[in-house]
Amino acid sequence: MTPQHNPLAHSPRLQDPPTTLAELLAWGQAQLAPRPAREARLLIAHVLACDPIRLLTEDEMPVTKAQAAHYKNLIARRVCHEPVARLIRRRAFWQHTFLVTRDVLDPRPDSETLIETALEARLPDQAWVLDLGTGSGCLLLSLLQARPDLVGVGVDVCPRALKVARYNASQMGLTGRATFHQGDWRNPQWSFAPFHAILSNPPYIRRAALQTLAPEVRLYDPVRALDGGKDGLTAYRQIIPRFAGLLHRDGAVFIEVGAGQSEAVTDMMRAAGLDIAGITQDLGGHPRCIHGIFRP
Repeated sequence: MTPQHNPLAHSPRLQDPPTTLAELLAWGQAQLAPRPAREARLLIAHVLACDPIRLLTEDEMPVTKAQAAHYKNLIARRVCHEPVARLIRRRAFWQHTFLVTRDVLDPRPDSETLIETALEARLPDQAWVLDLGTGSGCLLLSLLQARPDLVGVGVDVCPRALKVARYNASQMGLTGRATFHQGDWRNPQWSFAPFHAILSNPPYIRRAALQTLAPEVRLYDPVRALDGGKDGLTAYRQIIPRFAGLLHRDGAVFIEVGAGQSEAVTDMMRAAGLDIAGITQDLGGHPRCIHGIFRP
């Protein structure tokens, strides 16, 4: 579902910005305060198609009226909470920058915990990896980039998300090792199972809590990637019982969980024939990734 939201409809009245780079950047920072000054730098660098570091040494770089107008538009949209990653259509994740659009979840640093855990688990050579709900492909592609011997399949129900994932794979030179397929994890009838490992960051926000999320999330991330049902656990109930039919014996699962969900999800995984090898905390010290091993 695409948010029906016009970020400029209620934007504050902004004065016309100046047209020298130094003044324009100072103006943008003032409009966005108290947000970090780097946001204004990222947006002007995007408009000028240059490295943000270059702005530190070339503040007299010429700026056209069209570029100034474009920058003003981006600043107004950011004031109305549109995330910087949506405005510049890029998000740094792990060791690469990914295209993000309104059709995919904006990757969060906490999700890098899944990549760290999978690398520490030392998957077998030439392992096949499945990414359920791949979105931008950031999880699968980051793991494949770090392990050149692995091959992976990303599955998503949204064809527009798969276009984004395929683009990111091509930009990373991973088209030969990553394929993407449209499918519903509630009925995973795919000919390419079994796998040695599964990655997944399912939707896990309680439906009643969706309206309490920050506007950057509530208005701009696809609802299907957030809505975990009444208790936030609907997706886990759908996919965890499927793992037995998707994994080799001793295959690994790396699944992300939200706050307060680790105990319920580990119980589901044990009931599905998985041993719990560990639970990795995120940067904030919260349980984020559950590592399970399929041992029927």
